[in-house]
Formats: sequence, structure tokens, C-alpha cells
Amino acid sequence: MATDPVVLLVEPLRRGAAHQAFNASLVLSCHAAFPQHQLVFVAFEDHIKSLQEVLSTPLWLQFVPIPAAYELQGKSPFNAIRQSWLIFDLVRRWPVQALLLTSVTTELLWSYRVLGLFRKRPERALAIFHAGLVAILRPRLFAGLRKWLSGWGAIMLSDKKVQFIVLESAILQQIKQRDPLLASRFKVLPHLLPPDLLSGIHQPKEPGRSIRIGFLGLATPQKGLLNFLRLAKVAGQHFPGDFEFDLVGRLHEDFRYLKEECEQLTSQPVVDNVLSRKEFVERISALDFALFLFEGGHYDLTASGVLIDCMALGIPVIARPKPLIRQLMEEAGGPIGYTCTEGEELLLLQQLHQGLSPQLSQQFHLNLLKLAAMRRPDYLASTLARLMPEVYLPAEAETSRLG
Repeated sequence: MATDPVVLLVEPLRRGAAHQAFNASLVLSCHAAFPQHQLVFVAFEDHIKSLQEVLSTPLWLQFVPIPAAYELQGKSPFNAIRQSWLIFDLVRRWPVQALLLTSVTTELLWSYRVLGLFRKRPERALAIFHAGLVAILRPRLFAGLRKWLSGWGAIMLSDKKVQFIVLESAILQQIKQRDPLLASRFKVLPHLLPPDLLSGIHQPKEPGRSIRIGFLGLATPQKGLLNFLRLAKVAGQHFPGDFEFDLVGRLHEDFRYLKEECEQLTSQPVVDNVLSRKEFVERISALDFALFLFEGGHYDLTASGVLIDCMALGIPVIARPKPLIRQLMEEAGGPIGYTCTEGEELLLLQQLHQGLSPQLSQQFHLNLLKLAAMRRPDYLASTLARLMPEVYLPAEAETSRLG
């Protein structure tokens, strides 16, 4: 049982290696922010095992498994109550000063709110939204009682001790434009750099070979899969042999019918299973550009983990000029690749075919590494500490970390 003050981290949703990199970096950032505290990470056993591969188990970190029967996604809403009860039981038994929910659902927020009326609560709770805001902000929910029983109501009626978090300032700006009242409950903790890329492993590209462009992660039309295939076709028609295209990830099961077309246009076989983290990083690092030609409002309200990987590896992007991309260029103080609106594909390929000047290449690389440096777990420790001012900080630790 923990005797030092405790920061309790709870991952209520993810299984296996899903969100492994983010959660591992969050643990490192918490330790840098609160070095005098014991960290307790509560998650399903298969997720704990994936974190132990990255973190081992230092003395300041303890893992507590969630019973497999408590799974939330696609299961009974009653499981949210069971998970909340587990959280409050740990708060009762241990000196928990702060709670971090590394993922959230509407059901979990409601059960935490209701049980919190009768049980001891931490002085501060952070609830991190990776996704799900599209449904919460959907206009059809904004009517009468249904509005207050939705995710919107779960946020607005949550205790003031609960602070809601998004992972990019561009996301918060989007919420402000759509619902200023809801935005008042949110703050920003920038998406953390993954722990396996903290030192960076950027590999210089051999001269004379074709230009490699990659689509990263789970492939769907919303993330720009059809735009990726269209660009590959145009490149093959106008510049045969001068470009390579790689689908670094896997096709979403709903779009497996595109597998044959993908394999005709890409340089490597399309995989059916999730790539190992090692292979995923190796294939990204071999790219010249990563493609982010999102459709519609994709990523307006969702952070992108693979974009963070590109920052760490210094891989420039080809992207739609969406709010997230504009935000990152503003933070970097310059371009991090090329922007490409619909219909400009051939013009873009012509630019790339003419060659990238060493000066522009270096500018892309340095701007990406600048962004990566601002998302290191140790760098963001002060941001995390400011989000939880109620957590006890010894004077000497506060001076050394935040001064």
C-alpha cells in the first residue's frame, strides 16, 4: 500500500498496446512534475504489460489491474459504475491527491459524478479527451433533457474539481468557436512525445533514390486514404519510378475492399494486423514525407499521435491547411512541410520532383525538432503541475522544477 502522497492514473478503456506511447510518456511527465509522489497506474492487465515493456517498474510507480469483466467499450454501462467504485476505493485507502483519467467516456463521467456525491474525492482530477468530442458537440444533441444527459451534460455538470483536457490548442479553439460555454471547462496539455523517440532516430536519406511518401496509422477515407491513392496514381502517370508510396499501418476493416488497389500503388505489401512499434517507427523514419490529407473536419477535434512521431523523427508533412497544421506551424515559427489543397496534387508533385533545396530541407527538419522539444515529458512537467495546483509541492522541488 502506498504511504507517500499518491497521483492516481487510470486508463479505463485501452487494451494491449493501444495508447501505450502516450500513457508511458504521461507517467514520465507526472514523475517529473511530482517527484515526491508515488504514482499508481490503474489499467487492464494487458495494457499494464505493454507499459512495463517501456517503463519497467521503478520504485515510484505501482500498477493496479482492472478486472477484465469491467471493460467499458461496447459493454454494459454498469461497468462504468464498477470502474468508478474501484477508483473511489483506492482514493479511500491511499493518500490520493490527484486523479488523471487518461481516457474518458460519458458513462464513466456520470458514474464518477454520482458516486462522488457520497465518497471521498481527490482535490483535483484531470480527464483527458483523445477523441469523442465530435459526438459531444453534435448539434442534434443540443435539445432539452437529452442535451443534459449526453456527454455535454456530463462535462458541464461535473464537479469543479474535475478539469477537462484536450491535447492541442487548435482543438480548444474549435470548441470555443462551436460552444464557448463548454470550452470554459477545458484546458490544454500538448500531446506528449513518445518515450521511444525522446532521443530521436532521424536517418539521413541516401541520395539518388525515389521520393518516399507515406500514409501513417489506421487507413480510412476520413484520414485521407483516398487522397493518398489519388496522389499515388497521379505520380505514377506523370513521374513513373520517381516516387514511392508506403501505407505504414493497416486498412480499417470497413475498407478492406481497397486492399488490391493499395497494393498496386504502394511499394510494400499491405498488412492486415497492427505493426509492431519497432517496425512502425522504422518505416516512418525511411520516409521523405508523411501525408496528412484529411477529409472534412477530421482532426479538428482529435489529436494525432502519428503526427507527433513525425515531429520526433524530423519527417516533413504534406498536409491540408487545417487548424491543427496551422497551429503547429505557428508554434514552430515556420513551415514543417508542404500544404496541399484539393486539386493541387500535380503541382505539388512537380515541386517535389524538382528537388528540395538544402536550406528548405533543414528548415523543415529544425522546425519539427523544435516542436518535438516542446512536447517532451520533462518539458511539459511544469504545464502538468500548473493544471493540478492542489497537489502538494515541497518548496525545494517547486523551485527547481518550475523556476
